[in-house]
Amino acid sequence: KMPGVAVLRSHGGRVRALHQGELCVDIAVIAAPTADEFGNCNGVGGPSACGPLSYAHADALLAKTVIVVTDHLVPFPVVPISIPGSQVDFVVVVESLGDPSKIVSGSVQVEQSARSEAIAG
Repeated sequence: KMPGVAVLRSHGGRVRALHQGELCVDIAVIAAPTADEFGNCNGVGGPSACGPLSYAHADALLAKTVIVVTDHLVPFPVVPISIPGSQVDFVVVVESLGDPSKIVSGSVQVEQSARSEAIAG
């Protein structure tokens, strides 16, 4: 049994709670597929490109400390800038942000049937 109360929020509900001060983020660690040495970053370049870093914007803006972790450090400036370096405290370069194939597990499975491909496509 878990002590206390768990509050589940949608992504939008979490952002609202952050902006209204209901939640406080001490440390935000943002995996950014591309960054420069000043912390400007985006999710559209590099070997780990994932698309926009939309959900990380509120964390970058409101966290007490923001760490950008990247596996693709580029010369200043990153273009386009999704999260500006003015919101970032530290940049950490790693060999790889991870293996996307290992994100799928448990109840979340990649469907490989022709029918599912037709629906998705």
